[in-house]
Amino acid sequence: MIIKIDKKIEILYDETSIKLPEKLQEDINKFWKEIEINEPNLWDGEFICVERMEETKDRIILICKKTKYSHYLYDERIGIEDSRHWCSCLWGGILLKTKDGYCVIGESSENTSLPFCMQISGGGSESADRINGKINIHNTIKRELEEELNLKLEDTSEILNYEMKYLEIPKGRRHAYGIIAVGNLNMTKKQMKHYYQNYMEGLKKNGGEIEFRDLKFIKISNAIEGINKFNNPKREYIKELLEIEQNNSN
Repeated sequence: MIIKIDKKIEILYDETSIKLPEKLQEDINKFWKEIEINEPNLWDGEFICVERMEETKDRIILICKKTKYSHYLYDERIGIEDSRHWCSCLWGGILLKTKDGYCVIGESSENTSLPFCMQISGGGSESADRINGKINIHNTIKRELEEELNLKLEDTSEILNYEMKYLEIPKGRRHAYGIIAVGNLNMTKKQMKHYYQNYMEGLKKNGGEIEFRDLKFIKISNAIEGINKFNNPKREYIKELLEIEQNNSN
């Protein structure tokens, strides 16, 4: 579920690792052995999990701990019923809009955990985002944007302006906390498409990792109909986010 950010968000990081019940951990270990065989490109590294959210009069506080990627992927694909043991991932992303009124949506590459999935530019927090017991999600968004689209968040020749606008909180099977920015590109749809094609050619030439195999451009004023035309898998937040932005544009 997506809510508008109307308070300061503070993200605290606890070095403690999450301890899971023995039976659940056994199930995760068994699940991961199959992943190692069928998807050897995935790695069971450290993963940041939001243990709980607290709210005061003037701020929202997310308290995070360490877990393993296998915990996250198991919860995402298989599902964990007991909310005490969910792997509620922490992520940051940005919905980009072109000068001529299109949203920029990425289609993930074949080697990702969700191939061909439609999503905004973004990703999970990493160790580099942690400073003095806190997580700077702004750094997460900035890094992912540069890696995925070769755009610099603070460069006004590329992105005119942006705002930290929404917070995703867990709903149904989607156990995630995401800080979502909305930014206005200093490019039209045609210019952004050409810009990304050049970036892709450079990655292919130099053997770089391609995270988005393609970009989809969806008219903001007709976003729901636009996203429904694609048969790709979609991140759970996409339709809700686009619907909010569509309503705000009308």
